[in-house]
Amino acid sequence: MVSFHISPEAAARINKVNLIGAKKDFLCITVNSGGCNGMRYKFEFIDRVADNYQIFCLHKANVVMDDLSLQFLKGAMLHFEEDIGQANFMIKNPNAASSCGCGISFSVN
Repeated sequence: MVSFHISPEAAARINKVNLIGAKKDFLCITVNSGGCNGMRYKFEFIDRVADNYQIFCLHKANVVMDDLSLQFLKGAMLHFEEDIGQANFMIKNPNAASSCGCGISFSVN
């Protein structure tokens, strides 16, 4: 199985979002072409998982992604950061050759 990691902070945020109203069981991460560096992450809460998706779980927080996106995220970690001006999920991706300032767009070699 391919490794993908979820930080405790990300797991807590996923569970909190579901607790306050999303009522979707999975945070789906996909990698699409686009963004200022060529590839971009998309985060979406969903309630059903397709057959070609893999599920990763920590502290009852479920993260899913399709096989194609997982190729770009091998060994990566989903993290959540919150400060005075913003709160967002971010990917710490060892496969990214570069990324933009917002952390949503990246490039690979």
